[in-house]
Amino acid sequence: VELAHFTADIISSPREAYTEIGNVQARLEPIDTQAAGLANNLVNQIARQTGYSLDNPVVLERMTNHLSRTLFRLRYGLPIDNPFTGDVMRSYPEIWKATREAVHQMEPEIGVIGDEEIAYLTMYMALAHQLGTLGSSKTIPRVIVVCPSGGITIWMLVSRLREEMPDLEIVDSISLRELAKVDLSLVDAIITTARNVQVKDIPVIYVSPLLTETDVLAIRNRIKLPQVY
Repeated sequence: VELAHFTADIISSPREAYTEIGNVQARLEPIDTQAAGLANNLVNQIARQTGYSLDNPVVLERMTNHLSRTLFRLRYGLPIDNPFTGDVMRSYPEIWKATREAVHQMEPEIGVIGDEEIAYLTMYMALAHQLGTLGSSKTIPRVIVVCPSGGITIWMLVSRLREEMPDLEIVDSISLRELAKVDLSLVDAIITTARNVQVKDIPVIYVSPLLTETDVLAIRNRIKLPQVY
């Protein structure tokens, strides 16, 4: 309701817009501070429970930003959807359990957290653990990018991948009908916007052509990468 009123004020009173924006920014600053504290507490608690090294400043920063958005959603009752929840629970049961227990301890302070949000936080913790175990490995994963029909969609995705994940080697970018001609033994994974890609013995990672932050996190949790940027 407060956000809706703010939007209406901006539209109806242009001269006061910047003042209102400043007021909203001031209200968000405590959220960012709270998120930073929660992120550090989560890392420390989960590290103690699992015995894993989760000390990665880049992952911590990104999780802090994510928690800021989470606190905003909780404050305004906004929904969250995570299509990876089931996969995360199955792939990282120990980290999932530790994250869930740590999150439940935060609920008296911030409110009830659902499994979808816990799964996102588990993904950050799994990524920190994975990066911590890679050591000095210099292996660069090789991937093929597949889109239903090629064109602008595939070039948009390739461009975003190169921008966000320079530690990934894109072997080729092809349309779905060309996939059968490719020797998949030469690649580590398929990144695709198509939901009907069916192959054996190789990870298939579904993403948006715009490659969201969630997509990047999902890719890094499925493929071993030497570092995060």
